[in-house]
Amino acid sequence: VYVMYAGSVIESGVTADVIHHPRHPYTIGLLQCAPEHGVPRQLLPAIPGTVPNLTHLPEGCAFRDRCYAAGAQCENVPALTACGDNNQRCACWYPQQEVISV
Repeated sequence: VYVMYAGSVIESGVTADVIHHPRHPYTIGLLQCAPEHGVPRQLLPAIPGTVPNLTHLPEGCAFRDRCYAAGAQCENVPALTACGDNNQRCACWYPQQEVISV
C-alpha cells in the first residue's frame, strides 16, 4: 500500500504493517480518523494546520508545518527509506513507532 501527501509517496509497505505499525506522522493522523473496529467515531480528530499550496510547496518536508514530530532535519526533503519490517519505507527524518488498532 502507498500513502501519499502533497503528491509524493510518504510511506509504503505491506498493508497490515502500514495500518498497524505506521511510521510517518501523516499516516498516523489518517489512521486515527478510521473507525475503531468498525464503529464510527462521534468526532474525527483533525491534523492541525492546512494543506500546503501544491504549486508552491514549502522547502524541505511538505508535512513539517503540520507535524507533531518535526525537527531541524525537516528543512531537508527526506528520502523514502527503510523504516520497518517487510520492506516498509517512509519519507520521514523522525519515524515513529506507533501501534494502532484499526
